[in-house]
Amino acid sequence: MALFALPFILATSLMGQAAGYLFKHRETAVLLFVATTLPQFFLVGVSWPREMIPPLLDYLRRIFPSESAIDGLVRIDQMGAALSEVRADWLYLWLLAAAYFVLALLAARRRAAMEVLHAA
Repeated sequence: MALFALPFILATSLMGQAAGYLFKHRETAVLLFVATTLPQFFLVGVSWPREMIPPLLDYLRRIFPSESAIDGLVRIDQMGAALSEVRADWLYLWLLAAAYFVLALLAARRRAAMEVLHAA
């Protein structure tokens, strides 16, 4: 379970860092995620069947690490699945972690460049 949770933690942390750098005030990212928590809950497929989610929203939900993590962690914890059986979710979480790492890096560079411009 810890091996599966590692990319989830990284992807979630890096997503938060990328979002924090994209806004002028980092606290705005927190407000954004708080405001979207309930829609995210429904998009994960826990309280609403995945089959009923419209195709556009189905693609949108894949940008959140929780979608893959919940499915994989439930299968490992409750159904006794091995890591090889949730490999697709695990690899997707690593992909998200890499993508959010790049976004966080780009956003940090952009913020640093903006601060240099404002300082001059």
